[in-house]
Amino acid sequence: MSGSIVAGYENLWLLTQQMLEAARNEEWDTLIGLEQQRGALAEVMKGRDGVSAMTAVEQQQAGEIIQHILAAAAEIRAVES
Repeated sequence: MSGSIVAGYENLWLLTQQMLEAARNEEWDTLIGLEQQRGALAEVMKGRDGVSAMTAVEQQQAGEIIQHILAAAAEIRAVES
């Protein structure tokens, strides 16, 4: 299960990268659609109870991915402004 949590974060990261690209290209409809997909995936991940079962390496991987997601989200907000 814990490996699927890391995979979920990787999928969130992929969607966030696509969102950033859409924002940079001012493709607002695409951005909105991707944002909805990311939100749905985030909701699914909230329901998973497996973070405590993650290995130290998986926790580190997840943490790094989350940092990338947060940085990209900040850049998206800056582009939208």
